[in-house]
Amino acid sequence: MLRIPKAAVLAGAVIAAWSSAPTIGAAEPRVEVVPWSDALIPPPFAGTDDPRAEVPFPPDTLRAEMRPRLQATWADALPTLDGDLADWPVVRWRDARGAGTRVRGSWSGRGDAAMRFALLWTADGIVMGAEVEDDSLRVGGTAETARVESALLYVGSSSDAMTRYWRGAERAFRVWADGRLEGWTRQHNRRPVLFDPAAVGVRGAARVQSRSAQAGRIVVELFVPWDAIFPALPHPQAGLLANVLFEDVDGEAAKLFAWSVRNAGRSRAHAWAHLEFGGGPRDGTWLVSVGSRHVEVDEPYEWSVLRWGGAAPVDAQLVVGSGDGEPDTHAVRLESAANLVRVHDLPQADAAVPWTYARQYEIQLGTDAAVWRRLTVRAVPAASSFEATRADVERLTARDALAFPRPTDVVIRLQRIGPHVEELSDWYRKRHVPAGILVTRAALWAALERRIAEVQLLRDLLAGTADADWVREGLQARWPQRLANGHPKGSVVLRGRHSELDGSVQ
Repeated sequence: MLRIPKAAVLAGAVIAAWSSAPTIGAAEPRVEVVPWSDALIPPPFAGTDDPRAEVPFPPDTLRAEMRPRLQATWADALPTLDGDLADWPVVRWRDARGAGTRVRGSWSGRGDAAMRFALLWTADGIVMGAEVEDDSLRVGGTAETARVESALLYVGSSSDAMTRYWRGAERAFRVWADGRLEGWTRQHNRRPVLFDPAAVGVRGAARVQSRSAQAGRIVVELFVPWDAIFPALPHPQAGLLANVLFEDVDGEAAKLFAWSVRNAGRSRAHAWAHLEFGGGPRDGTWLVSVGSRHVEVDEPYEWSVLRWGGAAPVDAQLVVGSGDGEPDTHAVRLESAANLVRVHDLPQADAAVPWTYARQYEIQLGTDAAVWRRLTVRAVPAASSFEATRADVERLTARDALAFPRPTDVVIRLQRIGPHVEELSDWYRKRHVPAGILVTRAALWAALERRIAEVQLLRDLLAGTADADWVREGLQARWPQRLANGHPKGSVVLRGRHSELDGSVQ
């Protein structure tokens, strides 16, 4: 059950605006269960769309029986992502070394570069561990050379349904030698579209240990949750393909090595391998991923559900809670092992304020005996709510005209967030632009939520809340170093002033 923090209880005009807003949970959701098949067409795309005309799958021409096998070992729990591979279970380590694994660039000798890696899979996602050795390791960018060494995990699929969801040829996740994390989806024209993996739940850890001035070693651990490659789960219909690569940067030259390569005409290209899942949990274990952490207007909220080693129909339940009221329970009957569960008509947030607590749900899927997945999701804020909230914030009184924050400090931030929400509001009508990529959407919304949370914290501090300790802890976590007047150190100061001509904030 969702609990609204005490910091959500405000005084005066702000609480009046919230109490007059529509109540989340007023609508009656409708649950639809669709067995997995290649004929699935997700709602954002029309039935006339032919992804094969836009995105060639797979990106090479190997027949299925000729593809190499890349095995991921089952692990009951995630290893600690600390840059140390000693705590990994017994896995099959593979090597990418020598000229035979080179995709591009010039091979410069036996000690040029080498990579040793292994893949794990858990109920939460896929984990890659890799140890890279290089004769001239770069661990940080400079003005002359911004690129550094990196390890990459590519995930693709031969499934038409996966193609429609991803809106691209593959998903790629890169961990740089300096610890940065990057992800992209490659569209039909081979153009990579970047997204922020951290915003959709991907965690990466990279550790660098230089052995001498000329040689070094990188140890990388990368976790990719099922949510990041939704709706893929380890079942045959998803047809997951994979490869692991290493990019070696020597001066201005960038060499690329891959575990699986093949000759393609006169050049060498990487070949996708079948991703096989060795072992696995006990029969009857449920694997679940979600399509987004946000509820979109007029779009169903989707779950991908897989029962490992099970065949009999199962009666499950979906519990949706919001606010302090009783949660709603809906029956879900799963006839097959792999399903998409779509929740239609979840109530949307058209509240008078865009704050997190006014748009928050707690949703869980499972049975009486076990909950398979419990998570917090948020409805997309209405663009109009930012304008309505501005007026209420402007009426608050600052305790000190020179202190931070002032009402205008909150209003100017609201002015910057509102246009971004409005630009994203009709994303599902744009089928041929990067905004249609679901994982990109999740990353964009997550970035906006971080900014909204910052504004909410400043507003709570300004208004004077019933839970001062909660606000103080939030300020310490977000801005640990502050000046005497309250201004955060080392951050851009956004200050506004009221115009005497039209009353606007500038």
